[in-house]
Amino acid sequence: MKYNPFNVGFVSLIIVLTFSGCDNDVLIPKPPTHLMVDLPEHSYKKFKDSANYTFGMSNLWNLRFNFTKQDSLILYLGKKIDGDLHFQYFKIDTINTLSKLINQTFAKIDYHKIRAKQMIDTSFIMNKKRVFGTLYEYLGNSATNFQFYLTDSTNHFVRTELLIRRTPNYDSLKPTLHYIRKDLVHLINTFEWKKQ
Repeated sequence: MKYNPFNVGFVSLIIVLTFSGCDNDVLIPKPPTHLMVDLPEHSYKKFKDSANYTFGMSNLWNLRFNFTKQDSLILYLGKKIDGDLHFQYFKIDTINTLSKLINQTFAKIDYHKIRAKQMIDTSFIMNKKRVFGTLYEYLGNSATNFQFYLTDSTNHFVRTELLIRRTPNYDSLKPTLHYIRKDLVHLINTFEWKKQ
């Protein structure tokens, strides 16, 4: 085999290019980030468009639909959040017993629990106002991140679910969900049954 200066030059060029492309920079992974949502300070107004209950709601929220026949309603959480809070009201009677309504609520809660990494429940007991219930918070990529029910245990029962119009990416939605949680806790703490 004859010596060919072209082959030696070509191989040398490849070796030089290979090693010159390598540097000693250490790659550092970027920390997780969240979408920045510019949400205002929390402020509230009284909601009284239901025949059976009132509560304090965020000034960002507006009534979207009021199905007065069933006394169910949907609140729009505003453009920055772009979600709805769905309320269903039930009169406790011989058909809609308290145990039946709670079991139906647990079925809905369990349906979304499959997608979540974890579920946190917070109980509310307000004896003077006869408001009792539980807030369920789903940590993970579930279709809803909050559900709650409230009852007076004898006459009234309300079931509520939050739906946000975004892909369920919990890490991105986390700051918004923390903001919403504060508003939901305020709603529950100010919730009252209307005297009839």
